[in-house]
Amino acid sequence: MGGFDYVTLDISSRRRYVSHATHMGVLYVDNGKVVGVIVAAPAPLANVSIVLTKPDSNMATASNWLFWALLSAAFAAVTAIFAKVGLERVDSDFATWIRTMVINVALTGFIYFTGKWRNPFDLSSRTWLFLGLSGLATGASWVCYFRALKVGDASKVAPVDKLSLLLVAVFAFLFLDERPSAREWVGILMIGVGVLTLAYKK
Repeated sequence: MGGFDYVTLDISSRRRYVSHATHMGVLYVDNGKVVGVIVAAPAPLANVSIVLTKPDSNMATASNWLFWALLSAAFAAVTAIFAKVGLERVDSDFATWIRTMVINVALTGFIYFTGKWRNPFDLSSRTWLFLGLSGLATGASWVCYFRALKVGDASKVAPVDKLSLLLVAVFAFLFLDERPSAREWVGILMIGVGVLTLAYKK
């Protein structure tokens, strides 16, 4: 192999081979998990049928964050409509519990079948602390959101809920040392103005 780096893909076994000098890493294509490392591999594997000449077009890369953000917005919009209809004959807090149970089952299945499951006790105490706080904040947000949907119009509640975008930007500036550009601040402030416009009553 020498000092050349290259990537090969074996479609039949769904494995990717990444070579560097005399080492070849083997990864599953679907989830990126490492199968193993081949040391002093003499040449490319014979059953590899495709040589990739450009980076993978994986939608989960940082450069494609906008795709996932737009998809999140679409699902959030559908969530508001479904929730408004579902809340017609049920207590909002009980509805939040049902929603949480559905999410738990769906995510557990997704994580298991995509091979992303790991021992939760391997996580650091810091990770547990902040994920736990995030979970409590999420639960409080859902309870408040469903109560607002119970008595208000979805077309008004959902946009006001998005005031969180402005708050996230402020908190990220204060606590995470993030520095949005002037153009980004203008867009964030426009969202805030739009929320206040919807909430204002004469």
